[in-house]
Amino acid sequence: MTSHTADTLTPHDASQIWDRLSEAIDRLVGSWQTASEPPQLAEFVPAGPPNLRRLTLIEVIKVDLEHRWQALRFPKLLEEYLAEFPELAADGAIPCDLVYEEFHVRRQQGQDVTLGEYCDRFPTRADELRRLLGGDAPTHSTMLVDVRKMLCFEPGQTIEDFELLAPLGRGAFASVFRARQTSMHRVVALKISRDRSFEPQTLAQLEHPNIVRVFDQRQIPAQNLRLLYMQYVPGGTLHGVLDHVRNHPAAIPTGKLLLAAVDDALARNGEQPPADSLTRYKLAGAKWPEVVCWMGARLAGALAHAHSVDILHRDIKPANVLIGADCQPRLADFNISCSKLDGVTPAAYFGGTLAYMSPEQLEAYNPAHSRQPDEIDGRADVYSLALVLWEMLTGVRPFTDVAMPADWSLALAAMTALRREGMSATDRARAPRDCPPEVVEVLLKCLEPDPDKRYASAAEVARELELCLQPRARSLLHARGRVRAFARRHPVSTTILIGLLPNIILSALNVVYNFSQIVDDLGEQARHIFFGEQIMAVNSIAYTIGLGYIVRTRWQMFRTLQKLARGEQLAEPPSYEVMRRCLRLGAATAGVSAALWTVSGFVFPTWLRFGATEAPISAAAYVHFVVSNMLCGLIAATQSYYVVTYLSVRVCFPWLLQARGPDARVLPELAHLARLGRGVLGLTVAVPFLALAALLLNEVARDVLGAIAATGFLGCVIGYWFDLAIRADLGALATAISPSGDALLSGDSVESLLGDSRR
Repeated sequence: MTSHTADTLTPHDASQIWDRLSEAIDRLVGSWQTASEPPQLAEFVPAGPPNLRRLTLIEVIKVDLEHRWQALRFPKLLEEYLAEFPELAADGAIPCDLVYEEFHVRRQQGQDVTLGEYCDRFPTRADELRRLLGGDAPTHSTMLVDVRKMLCFEPGQTIEDFELLAPLGRGAFASVFRARQTSMHRVVALKISRDRSFEPQTLAQLEHPNIVRVFDQRQIPAQNLRLLYMQYVPGGTLHGVLDHVRNHPAAIPTGKLLLAAVDDALARNGEQPPADSLTRYKLAGAKWPEVVCWMGARLAGALAHAHSVDILHRDIKPANVLIGADCQPRLADFNISCSKLDGVTPAAYFGGTLAYMSPEQLEAYNPAHSRQPDEIDGRADVYSLALVLWEMLTGVRPFTDVAMPADWSLALAAMTALRREGMSATDRARAPRDCPPEVVEVLLKCLEPDPDKRYASAAEVARELELCLQPRARSLLHARGRVRAFARRHPVSTTILIGLLPNIILSALNVVYNFSQIVDDLGEQARHIFFGEQIMAVNSIAYTIGLGYIVRTRWQMFRTLQKLARGEQLAEPPSYEVMRRCLRLGAATAGVSAALWTVSGFVFPTWLRFGATEAPISAAAYVHFVVSNMLCGLIAATQSYYVVTYLSVRVCFPWLLQARGPDARVLPELAHLARLGRGVLGLTVAVPFLALAALLLNEVARDVLGAIAATGFLGCVIGYWFDLAIRADLGALATAISPSGDALLSGDSVESLLGDSRR
């Protein structure tokens, strides 16, 4: 075997590592099958570089152990190998996976071997051995390459019910072909593998549009083969897309580049791109960060579905993301187990899976670390997905690992330490200039070294990535700016103040108007009653009743907002009733304002009629007083509706929604509020015309009624602006609560989006 001239192999040489290692193993297996005596291992080990030599040496010893202990023909202990190859103990001890392998092959031959025996023989590996062998007796080998040579299959062959059409991929333990299932007259992806201990049933449990669908499996016991036939996805892999992007460095990545990569893969597979795909049409006009978010949201949704049935992927990488002709991504290969000893050592993943693993998953794979595989949860998949998306966004995978050490425990420790440091400034700076900051924020949170600081679930990641495609919705849920920050810190006082403001302004205007047009002409006694008694008494009572009603009916909502403002952890999420009352806060404020203005419109002139005996108010003035109060009251009520609803929809409700999480039951409430807003806008427009009608009936109050009409028209402009803003926010919130599944592709108007919730 030709040796490598460099001293080390970098992660970019991973394919060379695998090819050269496989070649050495194949030659050794062939030698064992033909020779009458055990082969000399030195003939199968490269001279260098040191790290490749050591890795190959460890793997050929595993193969040698397997053959030597079969039927106890030429048994050999690790101490004998160490005498022949002292470099095995480069760190002062034999590699732990070799110790395990000897234990494994001897146990397979029925020998009575114990953990205590191996701890005594290899005391420096005792702690690791106790973790690896302390439970049930292991039954899996740690060899990277199956010593039973895989049968070779080629296009044109027929196996069982399948005609092999073209190769789609080949690995150490399996080959994948595009095949025709004769009995069903359909094209499938056929995975041919050794009938090992993997569980293809895992994929069969998953029904999701972004997960490759498994149809069924067949076993061929005579050849020890398993045939797994799945949905055929013709658009290549995300790995191919990334290669295509890297091969076109002059082109600014956009959705068109994704389509070009998929079309190239389709052409290689003899397929044509679909002519009527709305997804492809929309992606063609998308910026690259939008493409990344869209694809990430689909994949995160697929992971969320898998996690909901307690299935982790654990091997997320670009090669395991298949792309359909419509550019929809689909996750494949859920059959990797997160075990230190599942038949594949960490070396098998170097430059591949290891590069996309979370720090805690690297620790679980490291025999020298105490972390157990069952401590890994869905947040590890979230981390791996974020690494894939960051590589897709920037073209470079973060945490570029150093050259491969000779010992895998050291390699894993170095990789883990690198990830524990977090994303470097250099890697952060690679984000494209046109990338929205919220996209970077989401990915960096997914890449937090501490799992507790990441998103708690893949479903949250999917939602946040969807929101990145809906800037207005995300802005509502992640409030920024001084005004909104102040409103969130002081939700109760802000709501009360903003609700009172239109009433105070219109009340002052109404007092001036009624005094100048009516009260001043009634004499000193009426003026004393109006200013000395009525205004203080009536307004105090009215505002007390109004505030008391709002606080009493919304007390639970205000308490929840105050707790959130103080950063307290809620014992339980806000109830649906709290959410509903928050959305209807503006309507309640307007309703109580209109009612109190109407009542006070009768109280003031009635009090003057019976209290001012010197010059009692006339019937015409009485009606005049009532009408002016009602007109001012309608303006105050409608403006109160707008400002309070705007505050509740833009600040309060999104905060409650974050605490509660998406709830489709709230969608009808959003639709109801949108319809109510149109009704209030109609009333707002009617007020100035009512004032003009009153002006025609009352020549005396022409100037003041004209002023009220002008105020009403100004209110129309303000109301129209508020209505547009509120409706846009409602549409964004509806998308945040129930994303269409294709946020990037959504061309629906706010009206249709909200209208859907009514049907």
